[in-house]
Amino acid sequence: MSGLPGRRSLSTLAETARASLWPLPVTFVVLATVAGVLLPLLDEALDGDLPVFVETVVFGGGSSAARDVLKTIASAFMTVSSLTFSLTVVTLQLASSQYSPRLLRTFASDRAVQVTLGVFLGSFAYCLVVLRTVRDSDDSTAEFVPRLSVTLAVLLALVGVVTLVVFLAHLSRKIRIEPILVDVHAEASGVLSRSRPAERVPASLQGREDGLAVTSERTGFVTSVDEGALVELAREHDAVVDVRATPGAVAVPGTLLARLLPRDAAEGVGGRSSGAGSHDAEVEGAVRHAVAVGEERAADQDPTFGLRQLADVAMRAVSSSLNDPTTAVHAITHLRAAVPEALAHGVGDALVRDDDGVVRVVLRRDGVAEVLDVVVGQPAVYGAGDPMVVSALLHLLADVAAAVRRDPDHLTAVLATRDRVLAVSAPLREDPRWASLLAAASSRVDAAARGA
Repeated sequence: MSGLPGRRSLSTLAETARASLWPLPVTFVVLATVAGVLLPLLDEALDGDLPVFVETVVFGGGSSAARDVLKTIASAFMTVSSLTFSLTVVTLQLASSQYSPRLLRTFASDRAVQVTLGVFLGSFAYCLVVLRTVRDSDDSTAEFVPRLSVTLAVLLALVGVVTLVVFLAHLSRKIRIEPILVDVHAEASGVLSRSRPAERVPASLQGREDGLAVTSERTGFVTSVDEGALVELAREHDAVVDVRATPGAVAVPGTLLARLLPRDAAEGVGGRSSGAGSHDAEVEGAVRHAVAVGEERAADQDPTFGLRQLADVAMRAVSSSLNDPTTAVHAITHLRAAVPEALAHGVGDALVRDDDGVVRVVLRRDGVAEVLDVVVGQPAVYGAGDPMVVSALLHLLADVAAAVRRDPDHLTAVLATRDRVLAVSAPLREDPRWASLLAAASSRVDAAARGA
């Protein structure tokens, strides 16, 4: 088991790098610096031996002209890099104040922004490195102009112009709410498609409070669960790891993250006699490492994070500071498509089995009631005064009712949420126009529940 603490989920690291603004630009800068070192060496090796057709297209000026070109291009790239960064910051501020602060991660992970900064900063670094190789002639050295290197700098300048135009066009589209909602929905769908389907937890594991309780030592959010490491740990001790805090859950020091349950009391789940009595600090450390706690929620393993973002947009849109119910309805429309996906993949407890088919890990995820509280309950409170928002929420519940009508417990949660929506919107129904609209929407929920 000694290898467990050193493990880290590759998908978690990839998600962290993808959601950060700096890794790709830094990579561009490093590659450009390497090119700025190696290409002048090629220039020096081929000096005077270039083919005729190459001679006609490469830079043909002297050392003074080469310096001027490189200085001008480097200065221009630094200027547009500052412009790009400023526009990105303004866009992030707009997204945070207008839509939701949880959308900042989506903007920071935008490949177009990362590539644009990478092209500009990399080209700047390339010009600086090449500039040091330009030499004037004197009594001891001959003039050296890295003609291929300077020509590449000119080409990078042209690429930079095109990149700037494309970036501005992309940014003007990116700040519109419709593309934002599409991007969030697409990311949520991708996470949900990778999530484990819900399964009923065996009765032998219900209500278990024995075994080793592993609590959090940090404050933040559960960002990932390394299922492979937990399965390996459970196999070694012939136990079951009951994960109580799954990705998206809030953790403070003392929050129960998981329990390592002995298998001798888990009749019907499989396995030999328990070896879970040898728990120690190393086992707790392995569990804490597998159930990672970070400063902010991450989308990679959190099936409800995308739903949270869409619900945030809806709630912010109907706040008194914005008063934009149309945007709220658009967000709820995306929720109508995303919530059934969540019900099929990322809602409800999940089981992880080892290669022998034995349950080794139980993931205690939010159920239908908890998800509906997020995507319907909270927007209903803030949008209770707008009939279009309330009607959209009821249509969402009708879609959910159709998806869960064969499960009595889930259907009960849907109908209870419908009743709460009608309760908070009671003042609207005093107007006959809105009363008929909401009555029709509510009847759709009943019809969907009956399968009509």
